[in-house]
Amino acid sequence: MLRRTSKKVKEAVDKMRLPAVVRLSRSFWDDARNGTGEEKRQVVLRQLAAMTGWCRISTLELPRCDMKGQDAEILAGVLRLSGVLGQCRELVHLSLSGNYIGAGGAERLAGVLTQCAALAHLDVSWNQIGPAGADRFGVLAQCAALAHLNLCGNDIGDAGTERLGVLALCPELAHLDLSHNEIGALGAEFLGGVLGQCTALSHLNLSDNYIGAAGAKSLAGVLGQGFVNVEWNGWLP
Repeated sequence: MLRRTSKKVKEAVDKMRLPAVVRLSRSFWDDARNGTGEEKRQVVLRQLAAMTGWCRISTLELPRCDMKGQDAEILAGVLRLSGVLGQCRELVHLSLSGNYIGAGGAERLAGVLTQCAALAHLDVSWNQIGPAGADRFGVLAQCAALAHLNLCGNDIGDAGTERLGVLALCPELAHLDLSHNEIGALGAEFLGGVLGQCTALSHLNLSDNYIGAAGAKSLAGVLGQGFVNVEWNGWLP
């Protein structure tokens, strides 16, 4: 009886926590008074952990914070804090652009993303995740609300592209950025088969890759299906 009552109290308190938007200002990060990069990261992560007691994080943007793989692990822990399902159930927008989480950090985040049923926007651009990191994001198949995915500048190459077949299982995916990723003709061929199943896709960015004429031919059928906006440059003959 006591346990049931305690659970109900926790659920009632959890419902009282309001959604929060957390955006790290660049001025904070650039302020020398905040100490070294490591000290700044620790301050941010401690503040986030403290916030979980009185709010639910719906938007989280931590761009260019010098975050590495181990920081991604701490962040994953923060997102699991508080409530029946932690912060993850409320998270709609997550941006970690311009950090250094690598494949290890991608793996740590992947365990959290499986719980983020409301996640609609994921930006992990310029994070050096490579092909192995792209493979870790296979869990995105469980993010049914995902509409915007930015993997720009991660050097995933053809090998990493072949690990993105999961995108065909994301029914709401509308915006996909794979620019600056060393993708060649083989990767384009694989994408041609996957993107044809992404019926909601309206914006595709493949600029600054090495797809070439052969790759363009592989994508021709997909690109003719009526995408609203397709960005490319430098890979047509």
